Amino acid sequence: MRIFVYASSMRGEYSKSLKIIKDLIVRLEGLCSVEGCYISTPEKDLIEPCSGCMSCLNTGKCVKDKLDHMETLKEEMMASDLIILASPVYLHNVNGPMKNFLDRLNPWCYTMPLLGKIALPVTVSNTNGNYQVDIYLSKILSIFGAGVLGTLSIKNNLMSKKEKDEAIELLCKYIKEYESGQREFFVSEYQLEYYEQMKRMLNNIEKESRLYQIWKKEGMLSASDFQILFSAKRKEKNENEKC
Repeated sequence: MRIFVYASSMRGEYSKSLKIIKDLIVRLEGLCSVEGCYISTPEKDLIEPCSGCMSCLNTGKCVKDKLDHMETLKEEMMASDLIILASPVYLHNVNGPMKNFLDRLNPWCYTMPLLGKIALPVTVSNTNGNYQVDIYLSKILSIFGAGVLGTLSIKNNLMSKKEKDEAIELLCKYIKEYESGQREFFVSEYQLEYYEQMKRMLNNIEKESRLYQIWKKEGMLSASDFQILFSAKRKEKNENEKC
């Protein structure tokens, strides 16, 4: 299993969310066969702000991908099995670097390239605001096509070390079960509805359009619902790993 993490805290070695991530990875390495883990942070990887030029939607390419590290980060995400987005809670929302990172992935809400991958939002606060950020990150990962396992929601001043450890252990257990095939993943109602909405939209646009051709090439137009599409992608991934 390959893991990609974007941990958006600006606090470097003092980051509580980054410490949580490192604890999570260590535990996963003890349970699963982790072949690689890429942890991206604002300090490590430069991400320019979106300029709103619409090039990504019109051509499929961001004009800034060659100017910063975003192209590499996209490649790392696509090569990974587990996607983790970790943000400190700022004003009951993600912090600036996380929003900037997600803004640069805006076209993915139309193409759903994380289809078949599993994902985990991680939110860290002192006391509150996690719920709103959990919902936001879960929604974004869902429309990117990933299967959201749950959320790791840490409230540092309200949770004991034991409670934090237990929350991490439980999610590591879920990740192991899904990655080993012991547990089948069931997509959310929101994903089922979003997929149907996208298919209706695609039926009303030109068949020669770039978006329509992407869906056609990836076999995303023919599935009767998103659960079937997601399960097929998971099965394809597992079979490829056995080869």
